[in-house]
Amino acid sequence: AGALAAVPLPRLQSLFGEAAVGLLKLAHGIDGEVVTARLLPKSLSCGKTFRGAHALSELLTVTHWLRCLGEELAARLGEDADLNDRRAGTLTVSASGSSADGRPLQASRSG
Repeated sequence: AGALAAVPLPRLQSLFGEAAVGLLKLAHGIDGEVVTARLLPKSLSCGKTFRGAHALSELLTVTHWLRCLGEELAARLGEDADLNDRRAGTLTVSASGSSADGRPLQASRSG
């Protein structure tokens, strides 16, 4: 911003037209936007990636990680419900991987 603040307004106007005044104000730390509170995120997510030697290949390991992710998501949903007085309306579970011959596989379910 320091370099932009040093450029004279006529030069900025020749390059950026009507936007030049706004750019120069921002370069000098002047922003007329009203400060608003952050909006709540519309979704919560929970995920983990397993690559290479860590790829999930046994049902017991898949079950373990699904339980862990489910517990984490349940805790986050409970906290969000307490703080923001709202409840989840949809749950989506997605998984991707590859077949034994390397073809990509993907599945997703919502409800």
